[in-house]
Amino acid sequence: MTINMFRGKYHFLSNFHHSPLTYEGVRYQNAESAFHAQKDPSRAYQFKNLQPNEAKRLGRRVTLRKDWEEVKDTIMYEVVRQKFIENKSLAKRLLARRL
Repeated sequence: MTINMFRGKYHFLSNFHHSPLTYEGVRYQNAESAFHAQKDPSRAYQFKNLQPNEAKRLGRRVTLRKDWEEVKDTIMYEVVRQKFIENKSLAKRLLARRL
C-alpha cells in the first residue's frame, strides 16, 4: 500500500498532526515544532507552543546549527519515533496499517 498524502484517515502520520511529545527536555504540541526547534536548540522554547505552520515559518528564519546537514535526518527519526512512543493510540493505528 502506498500513502501519497497525509490527509484524511492518514493525517495522524503527518508532523502537522496535534500529537504532543517531549524532545530534548521540551514539550512540543506537534512533531513539526520539535523538528524545527532543533535547527537552533538555543531557541527551542520559542517553538514549544507553536502551531505546525508557525513552527515551519520560524524554522526558516533561524540560524542553522553548524552540523544541521549531518544531524537533520537523525533528528527527524528521533522526533517521529518519540511521537509514536508518547501517543499510544497513534502507534496502534500505525501498526494496524502494517498488517
